[in-house]
Amino acid sequence: MDSPFIPVGSGQVLPWETHPSLALIHQLKLFNFPIPNGIILIQPTLDQESLEPAFFEELQEEIRQRELKPDLILSAFGYEENVPTFTQPCTLETLGAVFKQAIENLSRSKRIDFLILERIQGFARGLAFSQAGYSDDCIEFQLGAPEDSMPVTKIFIEKLSLGEIRLQGDFRGRVQDLLRSIRRALGEDNWKIDWIDADENIFLTAIEKNTSSHFVQDLFLRVPKWENTPDTPGTLEGTVISSCSHKLFQYFNPWAPELSDERPFVIWRQNQLQFNISLVNDFLRIFGLSNRSLKLLIPELSLPVSPLNTIRFWRNLPRLFRFLRDLTMGPGIAYRLVKKLKLFQTNPEKPFSELFQEWQSIFIASSHAQYRLSTFLLIIRYGSGLLPLGKLEARVQLAESLLRSSTIEALTKVYSAIQIKALGWYSRGLLSNDDAIWSMSQDQILALEG
Repeated sequence: MDSPFIPVGSGQVLPWETHPSLALIHQLKLFNFPIPNGIILIQPTLDQESLEPAFFEELQEEIRQRELKPDLILSAFGYEENVPTFTQPCTLETLGAVFKQAIENLSRSKRIDFLILERIQGFARGLAFSQAGYSDDCIEFQLGAPEDSMPVTKIFIEKLSLGEIRLQGDFRGRVQDLLRSIRRALGEDNWKIDWIDADENIFLTAIEKNTSSHFVQDLFLRVPKWENTPDTPGTLEGTVISSCSHKLFQYFNPWAPELSDERPFVIWRQNQLQFNISLVNDFLRIFGLSNRSLKLLIPELSLPVSPLNTIRFWRNLPRLFRFLRDLTMGPGIAYRLVKKLKLFQTNPEKPFSELFQEWQSIFIASSHAQYRLSTFLLIIRYGSGLLPLGKLEARVQLAESLLRSSTIEALTKVYSAIQIKALGWYSRGLLSNDDAIWSMSQDQILALEG
């Protein structure tokens, strides 16, 4: 390579070792993404000793020839794990000092590459996240210049696909457009970008694949209408039910396979079964539906209301019809399950592994039936103003009541079998008391039995 300086988006091929985030900026600029003009410096052996005056004179001359603005942003990319990218504003005069600061901060990295971009003066700036398996994009923004020390605000905005119309009126819609363009160019993945919005023009200044989880952003709450289990003290119930999380969401997942199956649908928190309301909300958003119906299911819910997305609604209407047809089968499925549960018997002589499997099978089957009935009731209440659906609603409510009582009756038989086995362990000195079994986890019991 004749020169270590490469204009951003010039089409010149970067070495294969180049940092992925730096390579993405170069690639996206080539395809006319709104990235400021700049220079990439490929200099893997650069260190404090090699920063001679001649080097900076050559770099400053390169910046002048490329007609870059004197206000710049320097980013340095290290290649060691857990080494963050160094980013600092500078000018032609302070370039040397910032270079030395970058090398000092990334001294643990064996290789450092540099990106110098024109500094954009913007009204709003921040980060944005687009994560596969979510129906919303996350935007963190700050108004004004960084030195203004304005607070950072976090909002969630509907993830746009081809043909959908962005928000109008401010920078949020332009961030939506930018994220949509990135997904079209690079595919669905977990993207994190830095952006600046200046006078109705948005600029992308950094991009990387985001490996951090959005789990902490999911909202978990109780949904009493979906609970089908008697209360028991301790942690055993929580570990048994939490291990069902993936299978519990399998009822919804075929209707919305775009959603991530890695997100937990249920968790056990504060001795309560809590559902991932964010995941349920995303399920409605996939079809373009408003999430107002969630207020009927959870009256205390305070999620921002999303309006009907007509483009997404009409696009997914055939799939929505198939889902609605499945809901109408709910009462029949529930009545058949009630008959099976009435005949259910278990035996305390069975190993714990079999008792836990019975527990989970009953809970999963009854929960799937309960989801159908509860969702069907919401639809009936929405349509009751247009059609006489009172008799249908009463039939669904009766099926819901019978299902809940028969499920609790069947699970109580499993609990009784577990309690009898606990008495046997207590008599053998394996437990401090017979109720201690409920304070153990599923894995602890299986390990002790094995």
